[in-house]
Amino acid sequence: MHLMLSRRSLLVGGLAALTLGRARPAHATLVLPITLRELVSESQHAVVGTPGASTSRWESIGGNERIVTYTPLHVEHALDGTSPDSELMVRTLGGRVGDIGQVVAGEAPLLKNVTAAFFVEPVASDVFGVTAMAQGHYPILADVQGARRLRAHPIAFTRPTPDAAVLRLDGRTVSEVEGLVYQEVARGAR
Repeated sequence: MHLMLSRRSLLVGGLAALTLGRARPAHATLVLPITLRELVSESQHAVVGTPGASTSRWESIGGNERIVTYTPLHVEHALDGTSPDSELMVRTLGGRVGDIGQVVAGEAPLLKNVTAAFFVEPVASDVFGVTAMAQGHYPILADVQGARRLRAHPIAFTRPTPDAAVLRLDGRTVSEVEGLVYQEVARGAR
């Protein structure tokens, strides 16, 4: 039997669930930034893709029942020279099952049909998670000239650092990001 929780309870529970992801919990809702080198080295793939329709269900994670969401990711192309399948299954924490919803602070919000850059790591057989949660997910929007640019999610950091992936990737074009990722791979990030 699952209890109905208030939004505040869901958010507090979401903070506790941060420890399940790679987002490095810090104090309260603050997160330590991951560097681009760490993001690339911890990811099996870095791709541009578009999420499809997701499904959510209850699963036991870390000994607790949690709602998890599975989203097919239609891969447009790799940013790191790997050759992933044309579709990857991505699992995120939180979601909605029936009348019950769970929100996990810091988790990447995968929106159907919204193309983004994804850094993903394996979490199960043929299933990937977004590396460092929202720090590994960058929606792509066209600027006024039509250039496709990555946009970072607003994340509160305890100590913003100049080499933080979100600072290095936010606002860059897809081709610029591909170049930065290739540089990190060439420097031994993988």
